[in-house]
Amino acid sequence: MIVSEQEAVTAGIAARQNVTMGAKPQPALDPVRVKTVLERFKKGKITIRQGAEQLGITYVDMDELLRRNETPLVSDLSTALGKNRRRPKR
Repeated sequence: MIVSEQEAVTAGIAARQNVTMGAKPQPALDPVRVKTVLERFKKGKITIRQGAEQLGITYVDMDELLRRNETPLVSDLSTALGKNRRRPKR
């Protein structure tokens, strides 16, 4: 059976989480749900923590999922670096 890279990644995350927690194996993450969460994250509608909660995975696994899908953590680097902030008057 051939699976997509996305399915392999989500299955690996789910399996690793279960081994870490000592839980019984659970089915792989739903690819449609993963896609929806990633899209909502890209639009800034949810945080990493909220995405992880919606998918039932850990924060670290959500971060890995974002990296594997080449999803940037911030959409505007200058905002993340504080370049658009006003400096206080002296």
